[in-house]
Amino acid sequence: QHDMRNRIIYIAALLFLLPLPLSRAQTRLGLTLEQCKELSEKNDTDLKNAALDISSAKALRQEAVSEFFPKLSLNALGFYALDEPLLKIGLKDVLGNSDGAQNLIDQIESAAPLYGINTVASFLDYGYNASALLTQPIYAGGRIVNGNRLAKLNLQASRLKAASVARDKKVEVEEKYWAVVSLEEKLLTVNQALNTMDTLFRDVRNACLAGFALDTDTLKVSLECKRLQADRTKLLSGIRL
Repeated sequence: QHDMRNRIIYIAALLFLLPLPLSRAQTRLGLTLEQCKELSEKNDTDLKNAALDISSAKALRQEAVSEFFPKLSLNALGFYALDEPLLKIGLKDVLGNSDGAQNLIDQIESAAPLYGINTVASFLDYGYNASALLTQPIYAGGRIVNGNRLAKLNLQASRLKAASVARDKKVEVEEKYWAVVSLEEKLLTVNQALNTMDTLFRDVRNACLAGFALDTDTLKVSLECKRLQADRTKLLSGIRL
């Protein structure tokens, strides 16, 4: 069995297994069992999906852990009045709209320029405001703790699944490898039998021509050759598969 492990089997290189150009698709390569396992690890879709699941679980784990850290929120507000202030307050707004108030307003407006007083107060020409809020989560009904625990379990499950898939793929590759070895050995036996039958066919045909054998003997040998050729075709198809 050790010799068989060191034996190099010859199989057709499949496009999904090795990224070979189309012109080399029919090239026969010698692959050992370990090389087949390495190629499976690099190219198998199930193994790639398992690795992606682990990456996704890690991202979810990091997201869950981030819930323990403080959250910072920033807010900013600004405004600018283009034509006139947003709020104006004049003397009428303060004193009212009566005749007495109007007389007083007229007197104040006439005297105000002498003292450099503006009778209208303007507000909210422009302004801005900024705020920062830092929130430290302490307890949210167990949501943070349970979410972190579930994310950790999800990561462990993804890793266990990936390890299980890797083991199954190694077993599958090894089974198929030895199946090819077995088919190759059978093919050698059939080829040797075909060579023997070819020699026997010529001998029987010569004997038939010399009158030492019957035509039915030639037919029997011919039928056996066809059966061996059919077996050989099945073995080649099995190896390619």
